[in-house]
Amino acid sequence: MKAIVKNIIILISIGAMVFAIGNFLYDDFSFGSTKQLIINFSIYQLYTFVLGFSNMAFFQYLERVNWKSSESVKRIVIGIVGSVTITLFGLFFLR
Repeated sequence: MKAIVKNIIILISIGAMVFAIGNFLYDDFSFGSTKQLIINFSIYQLYTFVLGFSNMAFFQYLERVNWKSSESVKRIVIGIVGSVTITLFGLFFLR
């Protein structure tokens, strides 16, 4: 249970940082109301949680697989391709 709380805290922090950087670079934090601010922040958090948890689950699965020492390149390639694929499906689902 402690690991999931730690992951939630990490994801909230990452989502908040991406929200701050994204709005600083593009919108300069110009919101018409507090409601718009909360909605915008919630959308950033939704993306962060869906993409973060799906990729965490994938890499936890990869950790449980018994890899031979000669399969390190294979594991890296599977990790990259799998992560990109999961992220694309997550973005498609969220859009």
